[in-house]
Amino acid sequence: MNLIPSVLCTTEKLPSLDDVVAMYNEDLGSPDLMRQELFRWKNKFAGTDKSQLPSTAPKAIKVCDMNMFPNIFTLLKIFNTILVTSCECERSASALRRLHTYNRYSMNQERLSALALFHINYETNVCLDKVVDIFGKKHPIQGELGWKLCLRTKKPCFHDCASNFKG
Repeated sequence: MNLIPSVLCTTEKLPSLDDVVAMYNEDLGSPDLMRQELFRWKNKFAGTDKSQLPSTAPKAIKVCDMNMFPNIFTLLKIFNTILVTSCECERSASALRRLHTYNRYSMNQERLSALALFHINYETNVCLDKVVDIFGKKHPIQGELGWKLCLRTKKPCFHDCASNFKG
């Protein structure tokens, strides 16, 4: 968070990033120069109005020159990635928790897992006609839902091949 210019420029002293540098030492190009790079990064925004300073990690990485600030660019890239990854995990866990709370006593684990997958992957287009056909074939309750019985097989048929309607 200390690498974001709106936070960095509010302090007099440079923040200590020793723990972060130690953790991502292998990812950084030249970790020994991090202090000097951080000083140049802060000076880059010294004359900028506070309302114009980047206030989020995605905005900060857009204004960070990878050649001038390679270590800061790498840390911002890691920072942006970790936030998205954590957010996705939290969203999945929250979705499952909401579904589980709502349906705790009314369904089994297999159905709960299927609903969680639907909720997490909500952008996937699903053909409802195919879902109804598959459900009807897996759970044949003849005539209760108003489907036709095939004369040849005497099983539920969801196509126009059946000539009788048994309700």
